Amino acid sequence: MYADFNNDIHDCFGFLHPQQESADQTFAAVVNTILAAPDQFGHQRQFLHLFDKTPQTSSIFSEDEDTHPDFSAQLEHEAPSHVRSGSFQFRLSALPRDPTKGWYLGTGRNQTSSVNIDIMLALPTDAAICRRVAARHARLFFHLDSCRVVLEARHSIFVTQHDGRLLRRGEHRVLEDGDVMMIGPSLYSWAYTDYFRSRQFESDLATYTRRYLDPHWTMNTFLSPSSVGTPCVVGNYYCSPLAIAQGSFGKVSAGWACDGSAVAIKSLKKPHVKDYTRHVEVMKKVGSHVSLVQV
Repeated sequence: MYADFNNDIHDCFGFLHPQQESADQTFAAVVNTILAAPDQFGHQRQFLHLFDKTPQTSSIFSEDEDTHPDFSAQLEHEAPSHVRSGSFQFRLSALPRDPTKGWYLGTGRNQTSSVNIDIMLALPTDAAICRRVAARHARLFFHLDSCRVVLEARHSIFVTQHDGRLLRRGEHRVLEDGDVMMIGPSLYSWAYTDYFRSRQFESDLATYTRRYLDPHWTMNTFLSPSSVGTPCVVGNYYCSPLAIAQGSFGKVSAGWACDGSAVAIKSLKKPHVKDYTRHVEVMKKVGSHVSLVQV
C-alpha cells in the first residue's frame, strides 16, 4: 500500500493502486504511452499519480525529503522510461468525461479511448489483456446516500472485502479502505485519503453534486466521511461507531449497505432470541411511525 502518499495530494479523495508485478508492468506501459502522446491522452494523464521508489541524484527534491516523493511534478522534466511506479488518482477537480455517470475504467479497445474511458487500465493494443478487460470494464461513482465511492461492474470483477464476492455485470459494491479487486489479470487496491475525511471535501462534494447531479442535494450529516471516521462492519453492512439514538432495547447507528444505500442499524443491549422477540412484539404494537424503522 502507498498510504504515505495520501497527504501529498491535498485534493485527491482516492487512489487505485496496482498490487502485483504484472499490474505494475501494465501500469508502466500505460504511463509511457500517455506521456508519449499527450495530445491524444491528455484526459487520461490527469488521473496518474507517479512517484519514484528510490532517491534520484538529479531529482528536483532535496535530499532530506521523503524517499518516496510525489513524482508527478517531474513529468515535464523526465523521459517516460524514468517513471518507475504509481497509481491512479481521483479528484473532484479532474472531471470524468461525463460527470453525471462517474469515472469509467477499461482499455478503450475498438473505441476512441480518449472519448470513452477516463482510467486506462491497459493499452487497447495489448490483445492478451484486452481479451479479459473490456473497453469499459467498470465504473466508479459517488453514492449520494452514503457519500462513498461505489464500484459498478460492467463485466465480472472479483472484490475481496470482509465477505469477498464476484460482482457480475450491473452489480454494485461500495469501496472501503484496503479493498482489493481483480480486474482481468490484474489486482488493484482502493484507498481513501485524509482529504476525503475532511470538511473541505464535504464542501467540495456538495458543490460537485449540486452542479452535475442534483441541485437540491444535501449531505446526510450522520454519514459524512468526517463524522463517520473509520466505519464499523456489521455483517454485510457498515456503520458509524457513534449512535444517533438510544433506547431501552439498544442503540441505533447510521450506516450503509454494500451497494452504498443508507440504512439504520440497531444493536440490542442483550442480543438474545427472547429479547429480540420481545422487541419485535413491542414494535408491532406501536405500529408505523415516521420516526420508527420496522423490524
